[in-house]
Amino acid sequence: MNRSIAQEPDREIALARESAFRLADTEVRPSALELTFQGETLALEPRVMQVLVALYRRNGQPVSRQNLVEWCWAGRVVTEGALNRAVAQLRKVIRDPGIRIDTVPTIGYRLHAVSQLRVLLPETSQAPDPKRTNARRLKLTLILAGLLVAIAAGTFGWLNVTRPVAWTATDFRPLTYSSDQETYPALSADGRQIIYAARPDGFSPHDLFLRNVNDGTTVQLTDTPADEYAPAWSPDGDRIAFARLTAAGSCQLVVMPIPVGAERVVAQCAGVHDTRPSWLNANTLLFGDRPGNSGVTRIRSVDINSGVARYLTLPPGATLGDWDPQAAPDGRHICFRRTLMFGADDLIVLDSATGQEHVLTTDGWKAMGYVWSQDSRYVFFASNRGGDFGLWSVDRKARAAPRRVSLGLGTVSFTRMSADRQNRLAVELVQGRNKLARLAPSGQIDVLTAGTGYEGEPAAGPDGTIAHVSNRGGFYELWLLPPGAEPVRLTSIQGSYIVSPAWSHDGTRIAFVAVKGRQADIFSVSRDGSQLRQLTHDGVAKKDVVFSGSSNRLFYLARANGTWQLMQTGDTEAATARPQSSSGDQGWVTLRSAPDGSVFGQRQGDETVRRVEEGAPVGNTLRVGDLDTWAVGSQGIYVRRGGRMRAPSVWFFPWDQAGRPIADVPLASGNISVDPQGAVIFAQTTNVNVDLAMIELHAQE
Repeated sequence: MNRSIAQEPDREIALARESAFRLADTEVRPSALELTFQGETLALEPRVMQVLVALYRRNGQPVSRQNLVEWCWAGRVVTEGALNRAVAQLRKVIRDPGIRIDTVPTIGYRLHAVSQLRVLLPETSQAPDPKRTNARRLKLTLILAGLLVAIAAGTFGWLNVTRPVAWTATDFRPLTYSSDQETYPALSADGRQIIYAARPDGFSPHDLFLRNVNDGTTVQLTDTPADEYAPAWSPDGDRIAFARLTAAGSCQLVVMPIPVGAERVVAQCAGVHDTRPSWLNANTLLFGDRPGNSGVTRIRSVDINSGVARYLTLPPGATLGDWDPQAAPDGRHICFRRTLMFGADDLIVLDSATGQEHVLTTDGWKAMGYVWSQDSRYVFFASNRGGDFGLWSVDRKARAAPRRVSLGLGTVSFTRMSADRQNRLAVELVQGRNKLARLAPSGQIDVLTAGTGYEGEPAAGPDGTIAHVSNRGGFYELWLLPPGAEPVRLTSIQGSYIVSPAWSHDGTRIAFVAVKGRQADIFSVSRDGSQLRQLTHDGVAKKDVVFSGSSNRLFYLARANGTWQLMQTGDTEAATARPQSSSGDQGWVTLRSAPDGSVFGQRQGDETVRRVEEGAPVGNTLRVGDLDTWAVGSQGIYVRRGGRMRAPSVWFFPWDQAGRPIADVPLASGNISVDPQGAVIFAQTTNVNVDLAMIELHAQE
């Protein structure tokens, strides 16, 4: 194990900044959470990789348990078993006989690595035979010469594989211009036809349309009360598959011949509202699904002839699952999105022949739509790295960082996309603004902000001041809207996302979840923007932060073992506020707090709202579905009904009384809040338009 400098870490190891290194005959890539030995690539959990990096940095010297905890767990109190499990998992995954992790009694661990590629000569006490020595030298020379030739050839091939390619747009033109929302573009392989889903507004069901790209001739393919979306062309171009969400809420995968023919339901989707199918081959469909209505979403395949289905991925229980598989033209590689938390995704390639996974992106930004290049080497995707959802490319073979695709159009945001054989992309161009609005008890709606981008996640404070999330500065940050004043930015974190702002009961501080660099943690900040503090350090997915009672204690939900776990902190004003699980902690999916500090929530699969600390249901008629959002006021619970089949509307449920509607609020999104006067604060989407465009790409070395 050779290192010119043995640098000891003086803080928590940041894997995204760690360079690749070699141990014996194993290549280690910390930022990708991978190690490769004899052509086989294995994945490590982040904490296990941190332990390996810490041991490597000491250059063969022992590392104490205390230092490992400090560098890999940021000094947090962890059980001795946590470190033991990490080391045991590391020993289990390492296949290289030249690597050994020794236990140093009463101290810790030591990493020992010796290359197995060197030529070993047998030891002997006899005088060397000149003839044998010369023969041995000749043999060794030939071996070394062969190795040099192999290395030279491998280097040439490696340079060929990893040579960077810059993708630029050579043509850009709109495909649709109507006031309808055209979404889910599916471009035919020859680029002459496109199938897409369209609807007149933000809540009506979609229908499918077939359009000639050149002359604009359009034919409607479906016309049912169901929501039909996400079409995908079969490899031979004679059929499409699409998703159908019925009025009863069931999800189906449907295959339809093109241009005419009888449709056929080939699979059921279990509880995933945005399933998007992709063809692996002429008989196999891929889609995101989950076992039953609970658990972590996984990539699934189904044989459309036999109906035999199987799961292809098994994401960690701390993630939100695997979504949107896209098969490469080679019929072997599958790109999918592993959502680590709200606001952070990894793009991963699955080799369907070997079952091995390779992580393409590891920096924790979002990945919206994505599609393969025709040679099955590059993945084009939309990501908010840099602030806007621009177009990026990443090389499957080179293991290089993603590169921005130059469009020459300024800032243009993309979402879903598809491609043809000429590397022309059909993309969604989404235009619209989210403004904060106030729905008074009388039913009157007043717009509160006039931003040009996203305004959402409102939280009304005790004096009516609204904390909210906005990307008007380029990144999602926390902003404050005092009554009758202009919005003021409180944070400058420049991460991927901020969610769940919550006020302390004295109105002096705001807690929230910030997502940056594959980590989601709770922060708090004073209402004047000072004293920004990080309250948690475990980095796992979190949501629904609420203050409890008149104290500075926080409740929140954290992702673990495929479900949400109820957690709480101690006094957030203390030097440390270590999280701990709460009683009856498993299965909660939503948390909200009332003005008096009472905490309410919902469990998985339960439409009732309950007081968390008592477990008692609230109200006789109150039912909240999984597409609804709700908030708690001093007089009762407010619900904004959601769903694709009807316009959302706001209802009020006084304590233990029947509910009554307040007003229809079309085109509203995200969470709601209630101010001290009983008015509902929500994000109203205005000027929404979704059109399709064609981008022609060219590669330059």
